[in-house]
Amino acid sequence: LRLESEADYIASDICETAQGTTAEIWERGQRLGELHLAILGRHNLSNALAAIAAARQLGIGSAAIAAALVTFAGAKRRFDHRGFHNNVLFIDDYAHHPSEITVTLAAARVKSTEVLPEVSQRRVVAVFKPPRYSRITTLLQEFSRAFGDADQVIVTDIYSAGETNTSGITGEDITSAIGEYHTQVSYAGTLSDVKSKLALVLQPGDLVIFLTAGNLNQVIPAVMA
Repeated sequence: LRLESEADYIASDICETAQGTTAEIWERGQRLGELHLAILGRHNLSNALAAIAAARQLGIGSAAIAAALVTFAGAKRRFDHRGFHNNVLFIDDYAHHPSEITVTLAAARVKSTEVLPEVSQRRVVAVFKPPRYSRITTLLQEFSRAFGDADQVIVTDIYSAGETNTSGITGEDITSAIGEYHTQVSYAGTLSDVKSKLALVLQPGDLVIFLTAGNLNQVIPAVMA
């Protein structure tokens, strides 16, 4: 994503706002034009750049590519807007790997600027259902450092995905690990606990994002209600 790169396709002059992403696109050193995406996140921009490269290999014109990409609203459960209730924006996202969580929360930080602009203390509240005992055990340090763009983190019990917990790791262990790098992290094991916790902590102007490959998003309608 840098002009000094030797890649055939490059995005430069990247700008992310609450309305989406814009960038200049270059093809083998020649400017193709400006790209507008309705979605946020450098990972989504990288995906768009790959789509542009593939389309150009098929002989599709740059104007047609840009017109198609501007309408793309994202994949299901990728920064999926679930509602805006009592001045709180609810987002559902499938992020379940440290790198995914990092870029998704960075996008959430940008997106939070459009939630009640008149409120000075806009917060990103991340609710995380850790995925798989084996993945959490192996990548615990990476997960613990992935929540820097959240103002508050709530951690649930682990989503087993059918695995046996051979390491004995728990949701409380993950909460403690994140707490080594984050001052505002708490544990709410069950969906009922999450609902009760969010009812207490959410404030007007918050963006609350549910990060999980499991069933955590099932609690969103109840919290909104």
